[in-house]
Amino acid sequence: MQLLRIADEKGEFLDEHGSFQSVELLTKDDLLRIVKMVYAKDENDFDLYVEGKIKNKAQDIIYKNVASKLVEIKTNRDQITAEVEETFKDAFAKYR
Repeated sequence: MQLLRIADEKGEFLDEHGSFQSVELLTKDDLLRIVKMVYAKDENDFDLYVEGKIKNKAQDIIYKNVASKLVEIKTNRDQITAEVEETFKDAFAKYR
């Protein structure tokens, strides 16, 4: 499932209803939903940021930052999971 895309020189994200919207309309709830989806599954995809493909400067900046963080999350998913498990190891043991 494509979560972010560059189409017609615009940066867009997939909203909760399955429609693409301008990244300028991205809310913290939308961002959290997208991060959770990227963290949870490899099938979720997004267009990588390419300098000059998005003409609107605000969209370009937003898309660049969001896409770079999603790449980071996808790349470091195993490390992030291990750190969370280590941090909460005692709580996991206590409440299992």
